[in-house]
Amino acid sequence: MTKAGIGPAVDLTGKRFGRLTVLAVSHKNKHRDYFWRCQCDCGTVKTLKADDFRNKETRSCGCLQLSRTRDERIHDEQLLKPAAAT
Repeated sequence: MTKAGIGPAVDLTGKRFGRLTVLAVSHKNKHRDYFWRCQCDCGTVKTLKADDFRNKETRSCGCLQLSRTRDERIHDEQLLKPAAAT
């Protein structure tokens, strides 16, 4: 809890959500939503709304989706390769 109601009620600094580590509170918008600076395991720093990563809607800076797409493409290519003649 913060002093005099200033800042978010829960300090998320240092907590991990998927590949994201919360660095610090960034700002609050006009709807009273708090935004946090988060660093992804790949090194990218992004500012995200707390609800997005707390509800597991956002688990990385976008690199997780790129990684999954790359892995799926490699898997599909391996399935399409003709079997080696023995």
